[in-house]
Amino acid sequence: EDGAPDGAEDRAAAEAAVASAEAVLATYADALSELARDKIPPSEAAVASLQASLLVCGVSSDSCASFTGAPDWAKVAAALAEALPTLAGEGKKDFVSLLAADADGSAPLEGVDVEAAKAAAEAAPGDDGFYAADALAKLGAWAAALAALWDLVKAQKQAADEAEAAAEAEDD
Repeated sequence: EDGAPDGAEDRAAAEAAVASAEAVLATYADALSELARDKIPPSEAAVASLQASLLVCGVSSDSCASFTGAPDWAKVAAALAEALPTLAGEGKKDFVSLLAADADGSAPLEGVDVEAAKAAAEAAPGDDGFYAADALAKLGAWAAALAALWDLVKAQKQAADEAEAAAEAEDD
């Protein structure tokens, strides 16, 4: 009983962190749009960071790779351009609800692999002085906030399932 309010507070805090990151990200939409139109590929570090963030939107690394498996800037840029309307603007998706439903199993997201996104974000090199590094950092912060929310909801669901299983075992 005691854990429920804490869980609700933790979830509200995680959702607020995502909302805050989304608000900041919205101010960088133009910079990200400009980046998506850039024909000159950014550094490998910038591409890796961008790909890690796009994984949360359901953009697979495979769809952004050349036949060698290395990131293909034209494909990454096209994926960013396609994802941008879902991040800010009129086509904006409610990623909080979408990822929470995926985490608790009530509505799994097609093509979204949060575990892979977290691993890719951790492996992505840091800021290398790239001109859009600020925008990429904000996109990364948003993806990290969503991943943290996903982890929290998944842990809460697992704890609830275990408590329910324990209660059922006591009833037997």
